[in-house]
This record gives sequence, C-alpha cells and structure tokens, in this order.
Amino acid sequence: MMERFMGRFGEAQDVAPLVGEMFAEGFEETLRATPDTRAFEFVARDVLARATRADLRRFFAAEFNFTSLSVMYWTEQSRVRDLSGAVAPDVSSTWDNYPADVLALLEDDPTYSLLRGKAESEERDEFESADAARAFDPRPIKSLAQMRRWAETMERASAALRRHTPGLAVLRTLERDERSDDWDGYYTPDLYVLEEPEYGLPTGTRLVRARAQALLVLQFRLSLARVGGRMQVVSAEVEVDGD
Repeated sequence: MMERFMGRFGEAQDVAPLVGEMFAEGFEETLRATPDTRAFEFVARDVLARATRADLRRFFAAEFNFTSLSVMYWTEQSRVRDLSGAVAPDVSSTWDNYPADVLALLEDDPTYSLLRGKAESEERDEFESADAARAFDPRPIKSLAQMRRWAETMERASAALRRHTPGLAVLRTLERDERSDDWDGYYTPDLYVLEEPEYGLPTGTRLVRARAQALLVLQFRLSLARVGGRMQVVSAEVEVDGD
C-alpha cells in the first residue's frame, strides 16, 4: 500500500487524487479531530471546527503538496550545486529559497509573512520573554476566509514548483544511485490494535503504521486500516528532517 501511494504521488505530484482513491470515507473528520498535526498546526481551533469537509480536504492536500514539492525543489537545487560547484544562494532563510515566480505568489498572501515571522523567530530563540511569545500567535490563521486563501496560495505555489523540479521518482533514483547501500527507502510497518476509538474506528481495530523515506530529508507517514473490506489510509503526514 505504501509503495502504491509513493508511486501514485510520484506520478501526479499531487496527493488530492489519492484521497479519493486510497483514503477512508470521513478522512476529513480525522483531520478535524487532530488539530496539532503538521497540516493544521497554524490554524485556529475554532476555524477547524467551522470548516467544511471540503475545506479540510483542500487544505490538507495543499499543505501536503506544498511541503513535499518545496523539499523536492531544495533537494534538486542542492544536487545541482554539488555537481557544478556553484555557491549556495545568499538568502536569509529557507523562506527565501524559492524561484522568483513562486516567491512572488507567496509574498502576495499576508499569511506567508505571518508564518515566516513566527518560524524565523523560533529559529532565533526569540521567545525568551512573555512579550516576545505574544508577538507571534501560535495559530495565526484566524478565519475561514484566511484559511481558504492560504490553501489557494499553496496550490498556486505548488503548481509553479512542479515546473522547477524533475519529480519525486527522478530524485529518488538519483539519490539511490548516490547511496552506497541498496535500501529501498521503506521501513518495516508497525501493527497496532486500537485501545480506544481513533480515526473514526472502534476499539480493537487493527492499525498498520507505515512510513517511507521519500528522500533523505522527506518522509511520508501513513496509518492504514481495513475499512469496508479493503485497506485504506486513515491518516497521512509529511515529515521533513530537522522539523
């Protein structure tokens, strides 16, 4: 199942069609019930409570794609520099490390500067006082309109990034060729039995947690369960090395 997910994502460079193909019905309510996951960590809880299922599904896919494509772009740029001996660009942070067309799209949305300011302050350890901590709201997306606009911004940025990266399958092949071992990037899945209801599933449901090293600094983590007679995804997250 994980290999199929990786293959389909590699083909489409878009998780949205996979939600319809491989994810359990009601997956959006799992998103609503897990507000601390990467996709929604910056969205106010009351906004998540009021969002429609379509809002949740769209935002999840937009964040999953944008994060994955960002890492793919940075990986490719690093590889090209290593081969050419070029110097890394003089940027103040990874938030600037995008092609000009992508950066223009991001900077046109006020949410980008809010998220950037919060992230860069955390990186500089500026939360040494209560006043400094209050300066950056931990959940700066405060309305459905703002949430929907940021989802659209991430979608447009992802579409632009696809023009700047050779794609996941190519990058995985290049990384594998450079490795000294033959590891295929797939970890042994872990089997769990739910001790309480979770993911909309009852106590006693057998759950498989699987993960794959998509790239050296990019992991996909899936939780799978048998729903309606077939294995389906009930949870999915992107993890970036160094988070």
